[in-house]
Amino acid sequence: MIHNLKEISIIDYGIGNLYSICNSIKAVGMEPNIVSTPEEVGLAHHLILPGVGAFNAGVKVLRERGLDSAIKEYVKSGKPLLGVCLGMQLLMTQSDEFGPCNGLDLIPGKVKPLIIADGYDPKVYKIPHIGWNNIEFSFQKIAKMLNSRNGVEVYFLHSYYVCPDDENHIAATTTHGGLRFCAINHRDNVMGYQFHPEKSGKVGLKLLKSFCNIK
Repeated sequence: MIHNLKEISIIDYGIGNLYSICNSIKAVGMEPNIVSTPEEVGLAHHLILPGVGAFNAGVKVLRERGLDSAIKEYVKSGKPLLGVCLGMQLLMTQSDEFGPCNGLDLIPGKVKPLIIADGYDPKVYKIPHIGWNNIEFSFQKIAKMLNSRNGVEVYFLHSYYVCPDDENHIAATTTHGGLRFCAINHRDNVMGYQFHPEKSGKVGLKLLKSFCNIK
């Protein structure tokens, strides 16, 4: 099958605001393609897993629709997958949100609740973490691949964060309330953004375009 190389597939599993991501895909010169079945996932050549809300609810829907297995098969093919916010967390092995719950296990590690460290004012550093934060790239390879640099600001909205087992899977970090955590994770052809690129202005579009241009 001949693919439209400008087409970026976005998984619709009823959890997430597809409208903003679709608009961002258009803004970087690509064409959004909403997919919702295992067959459609298998036909994608660039795939985005968005999402907001609770981990266990997201996993439940993916499993009920057979999308969890389809995503894993897609990844085995070597094609690029991007998880955004909850979508990034679903890439992990397990979450502690509302009790232990297994994820897609595409990047080994856990999803943990954000905490405010001792000595930091909880009235200033609140949870959920909402707002703009600098991200720092953990190694030059990812910074080069994303065609970006340290010190860029992106927009976060979350109460949990991912903690990969292997530090080499942490591509970028940020800090909130004294806690340094993973902002971008990466393993082979799988990548996740904890922040919302679609809400992060020109920087977010640049990072999103970098993913879309992965071959």
